[in-house]
Amino acid sequence: MSWRDRLRAGAITTPNGQRFSYDYEDLEKEVQKKTNIYTFGSTPGALVQDFGLGVTTYPLRIIFNGDNYDRTANSFETGAGFKGVSLLEHPIYGIKNVNITGYRRLDRLKTAANQAIFEVELVETIIPAVPTSAEALKSTIIGDLNDLQDIQGQAFDAVNYDNVSDLLAARERITQFVKDFSGGFENITNQVQGISDASDNTVNFITDNIDELLEDPPNLAASVYNLARIPARSTAAISSRVSAYIDTLANQVGEIAGLFGTDLLNARTEAQLNTTSALAGLAESTLFPDDTLLTRPAATDIVDDLLTAYRAVQNFLDTEQFNSLDESLTNTYSVNDALNQGIKDIISKTAGNLLQLAFSLKQERIIFLDNETNMIPLCFKLYGGKIEDEIVEGTGKSKLDFLIETNELTGAELITIPKGREIRYYV
Repeated sequence: MSWRDRLRAGAITTPNGQRFSYDYEDLEKEVQKKTNIYTFGSTPGALVQDFGLGVTTYPLRIIFNGDNYDRTANSFETGAGFKGVSLLEHPIYGIKNVNITGYRRLDRLKTAANQAIFEVELVETIIPAVPTSAEALKSTIIGDLNDLQDIQGQAFDAVNYDNVSDLLAARERITQFVKDFSGGFENITNQVQGISDASDNTVNFITDNIDELLEDPPNLAASVYNLARIPARSTAAISSRVSAYIDTLANQVGEIAGLFGTDLLNARTEAQLNTTSALAGLAESTLFPDDTLLTRPAATDIVDDLLTAYRAVQNFLDTEQFNSLDESLTNTYSVNDALNQGIKDIISKTAGNLLQLAFSLKQERIIFLDNETNMIPLCFKLYGGKIEDEIVEGTGKSKLDFLIETNELTGAELITIPKGREIRYYV
């Protein structure tokens, strides 16, 4: 994997909640340290008091282009003027909480038409502690997830199964989704008997009563939504749970093609139920981390996965809504506003919960070896103490085993680690 593969898509969410993707050119980062310097007449040199990192600034040239660049630029300018914190998704440095301290807008209609350039000054900010405990925030999110069940039922009432052929087509699609979902999570749900039983019972309830449920869309929607949430609390590693939800969503966000009329509207509404239910399950699964979530990068990577999945679902549903404009008025699909707002709030709070958790986890450090070495003196240098006996907190592993596992040391590296090798350690 090269540096190009490690670049991320650039985006910024302004304080009014609007998210803007942007193009960019060269990138900068400016860091100031908090220091005091004192000089004395009788002593050469200076005394420097170092209080650590201070202001971190991310100057950006944000570029909007395309036929509607002016509207996008105007919306961004409006959002940038709001008071509050923005969420920066930086192509190199990842997710940062920033304040927009100023910007300059360039509309070069003669020399560079069809685009607007913003030269934006972004300063990373400290988020004050939320005046609630992590458990209280988690309870709030779970309450929102429970409330979303009723919203799902109301949104799914938009289906029309009056036509027999449409009814049979929907029957096949829904039972196939239930089968695929339960199969994709089988290894995860099987790790806890109670969760396995709950999943099996829900699957059997839907498949055994599908004909009756098709006559009661809100109840059908509630059943599918409940199924999607069941694997979230499995004791399987959080990475496995997140990965399974990501795979499920990847299989659901493809363009709906080959259908027409009412059947197409039904398929789009079913896809809305499937994707938002899986997205809710993904959010819930992050509320129950395990001992494998040890580092800040691990937590922020899950935030990236969560936000990427949310954007994929949002883009998919928006695309289907746009494509439906060619349909008759009665078959035009529209994303349900209450559902859209509900899932957006859940994702926002869940991402905030994970970022709050990240600050309590170990920080990752990376070094490149100046000389070849053996893993034992290297482990002592990085972690100190009794490297073979002392356990790294929260891992159940000795310091030496933890070093080997986190750096994937194998083969000859277990004897001699070569010069220039990248080594990760955690503090």
